[in-house]
Amino acid sequence: MDKSKELYYYSLLEDMTDMMNDPDNFDRDAFIRILTRFAELFNVSKGVTEFYMSLTDEKNGYGEVLIDYDNGHGDKEIVKRRIVAKSGVVMKCTFYAAADSPELPTEDLKKLDLIARMILGLVSRNRLIGVVEKLGFTDGQGYPNYRTFLRYLQNVNSEGTLGGRVAFKYNLRHFGLVNQDVGRTVGDVVMRNHFELISSIVGNHGIVCRMGGDNFIGILDKKDLESLLAALSGVPVVYDNGNLKRVMVRSSVGVFELPDPYRFEDPDDIMDILMPAASIAKNGSGDSIVFADEKLLKMKHNSMMVQKNFPKALAENEFFPYYQPQVDITTGRTVGAEALCRWKKDGRLIMPGQFIPVLEQSTDICLLDFYMLDAVCRDIRRWMDEGSPIVRISVNMSRKHLIDVDFVEHLTSIIDRRQIPRDYIEIEFTETVDNAGFGELKQVVEKLRSVGIYTSVDDFGAGYTALALLSDIPWNIIKIDRSFLPEQGKNDTANLLPIMKHIAQIADELGMSTVVEGVETEEHVKIMRENNCRIAQGFFYHRPMPVTDFEELLLEETS
Repeated sequence: MDKSKELYYYSLLEDMTDMMNDPDNFDRDAFIRILTRFAELFNVSKGVTEFYMSLTDEKNGYGEVLIDYDNGHGDKEIVKRRIVAKSGVVMKCTFYAAADSPELPTEDLKKLDLIARMILGLVSRNRLIGVVEKLGFTDGQGYPNYRTFLRYLQNVNSEGTLGGRVAFKYNLRHFGLVNQDVGRTVGDVVMRNHFELISSIVGNHGIVCRMGGDNFIGILDKKDLESLLAALSGVPVVYDNGNLKRVMVRSSVGVFELPDPYRFEDPDDIMDILMPAASIAKNGSGDSIVFADEKLLKMKHNSMMVQKNFPKALAENEFFPYYQPQVDITTGRTVGAEALCRWKKDGRLIMPGQFIPVLEQSTDICLLDFYMLDAVCRDIRRWMDEGSPIVRISVNMSRKHLIDVDFVEHLTSIIDRRQIPRDYIEIEFTETVDNAGFGELKQVVEKLRSVGIYTSVDDFGAGYTALALLSDIPWNIIKIDRSFLPEQGKNDTANLLPIMKHIAQIADELGMSTVVEGVETEEHVKIMRENNCRIAQGFFYHRPMPVTDFEELLLEETS
């Protein structure tokens, strides 16, 4: 190579190096122009770059092949560089020349080999950036993930164009049933097609991303909100184009309309408002579309207050039991009671509806459950020491305890530490609307019974649990939900009364007792008698009361 060509070579090499060292401004067309000049300089007829994710992909030809330069005369291979990375990725760069072209000097071949290695270095870096992007901003199924959503939010926020847009979070309702009906593979197709439909509505002025499972989140222009909510309310999704097979997909949606103008200090400012609305839409019994409003903001504030104050309140014994008597309607005497948690803070009584749902969102509820059990055991111990009347007390336990393999041992240690006969305690679990944890629940109930502790299922009939909850789990007591009893002045439960009667009959045949909750009128008592239900819990007899009032009641009944 003469002096002028040598200088030209190093000039091109410097240009290529500068381009490779400035990845943010990389221009592929400019890069190809440099490669073309190299090819012309060394009489190269064709340059090919190949990229394979694995050796198997290389063998089967499944990869990306780029022909960076080709003048149509690339007949013979003159330089080939192949790299196999530790990750298994395979990269190749090959230069070809015309069949009748003269052999290149060794020094020129070395220069071409250097160029090939530089090209593979560039390919490696660009592919690494792509892999990082894919791993960091898409999930295992290729959906844009929550990081993608946050990045989009931050970019739009920095541009000052968030105002007037609408953030939304949705959950595909009962999608497990879709997987069950059509199979998980087809279910994946349904989810993907539904996602593509929602993405098309959102368009280029927003984004929709998957948070995991069947939960998605996004943001869009307000003008497209009506179309979005119409689709999320229920839309048939095709999963077999050939036979036009479809399945109806419905969603629960939380919506937050951003004010205009709007900027956030932290993306959590949006999430703190959006998530409560989405949670109510998913778990509530009302509308499947819930807009964030002032009421939800107050709920969020209350939730933060509870979470902040709970540890100190527990340490300072601010929680205590109120007792609601359970009455035998044939004798009018108290035969048991349910311990209901109250929170007294700064002289004000906080009702359970304000803090129990918040604590249920974490394992804090388990700490409160054990605290309440110990408080009840302390009261029973005192009644025993004083020779006062005693009835069995039921204590609620969250199903979150089911993940604790030593739950029964933890529970019995509290009872035994106070030296309380175990049959003075009844443990209540609330019925759920699905069979989640059914096996664990059965094991726990069986173990509790085996160690002499009574068990009951609370609010039975409020959900849609199969009768297996009765037939397969050996409860002592079934607490029939108040929804079976008519509200005063209404007769909207006529169809439920035969069900209540059969529940009572089944429980009796299985050797279980029944307690009817929400008994508030003489009519309710009459219905109980007609359905052979003997134990009532409700305002008709007694409201929940402080321990001193409960003690006085038991003394009056035994005097």
